[in-house]
Amino acid sequence: AERYRDMYDFYGACVRKGCVLSDEPLFTISERTDYLEGYIGQEPCRYGVCVPVRKNRAAADAARAQADLIELRLDSVSPEMDAACLRAACRTVREAAQGTAILATMRTARDGGAGDADAARYEALLVMLARERLCDALDVELSVGEAAFSRIARAAHEAGMPVIGSCHDFEKTPDAEEMAARLCRMAALGADICKIAVMPRRRRDVVALTAACAQADDALTQPIIAISMGEMGMPTRICAEAMGSCLSFGTAGTGADGGRGAPGGARAGSQGAGARGAGILNKLII
Repeated sequence: AERYRDMYDFYGACVRKGCVLSDEPLFTISERTDYLEGYIGQEPCRYGVCVPVRKNRAAADAARAQADLIELRLDSVSPEMDAACLRAACRTVREAAQGTAILATMRTARDGGAGDADAARYEALLVMLARERLCDALDVELSVGEAAFSRIARAAHEAGMPVIGSCHDFEKTPDAEEMAARLCRMAALGADICKIAVMPRRRRDVVALTAACAQADDALTQPIIAISMGEMGMPTRICAEAMGSCLSFGTAGTGADGGRGAPGGARAGSQGAGARGAGILNKLII
């Protein structure tokens, strides 16, 4: 009960500070670093905050993010998947991140992003990122197909790189059994962390996602990330750990989310960029 009370106290503090949520599953904070360091009260938990960075401000936002994990949205850099361009972007952001782990994400049109939906090009790109160790973790979309997903995961693991399997539905929220099945499918195909993001149309959809988390948590050893999008799904993003997620997504400030962050350059995370490195990935997975 105390953990949940602390969660809602944290949410209330965000609201009082005037923090504004974007349309994406992001939130901004400037205090309550005890929560972000993985503690609610005195209890440690497997929980982290990831900050997405995009094309023009990627390096600058990465340098000041102070997050557990930085997500480089490669589809904002080169939607057509130009290998040379993406190599350069990965290296630039890695240098700016000063030791914070980098999650590489090419979000394709299949899953609501800008990236080319061609499955073969997508697979080739992610295998290249893994083999050349241009990042510390890979986001792999379930929509690429099970065989391709498995091959990408195998290449990542051979390079010593964890995989975050992801599945998005921007139209609806499937029933709890289907969402749990998708999480379990990603785990079976080689995901080290399993993520699902869905669009609620009614409040009971948010409850369904919570039920799916519980089902998947009982069935899996892998940690999960579960996000309900839009204003209705806000509790799943603000109180992610209470909902059963190991990771939520924040913003480094006004630059990272198009100026919709909290005033004064609010930050997501609390430790220096070099303090965590890839350790956050081990913390979440082990």
